[in-house]
Amino acid sequence: MPGAGDARTRTYRLTDAGAELRPVVEALARFGIARLPDETAGLAFRPQWLTLALEILLVSGALDRELVVRFDLCAADEGTSPVWLRLDGAGVHAVDEVPAPDVVVTGDAAALVTAVRDPARARELAAAGRLGVSGEADARRRLAAALGGAAQNASR
Repeated sequence: MPGAGDARTRTYRLTDAGAELRPVVEALARFGIARLPDETAGLAFRPQWLTLALEILLVSGALDRELVVRFDLCAADEGTSPVWLRLDGAGVHAVDEVPAPDVVVTGDAAALVTAVRDPARARELAAAGRLGVSGEADARRRLAAALGGAAQNASR
């Protein structure tokens, strides 16, 4: 089926039989995320891939209530691409309506990939001006806790 906004994009949905492969796909994604380079220049990155990565890395039970996060992905040649996601106890969901975000994460794709893969490096990236996180302190803490197991999950 054609994707929203860009007729060149196709969105595919798994059949019930294909959905049985989800654990395998998630295991491959965790394997791949752990091995992504810190610099992604020249590598393809699609903002919608962020949904799957965060869904895989989200610490189960870490969120007791909804958290709306806007990721502003900066690309030198394409400007900024915002991705709005709602994170909750049931997982990661694309946002249909654009509400006020609880947290805004801004950065280039390489910085975002590095921070998601290794949350301990987020401060280093922020100090270097490559990653910004804004929002109420409680919301930022909740996001950090929800992704706190990313390094362990990615290296499984």
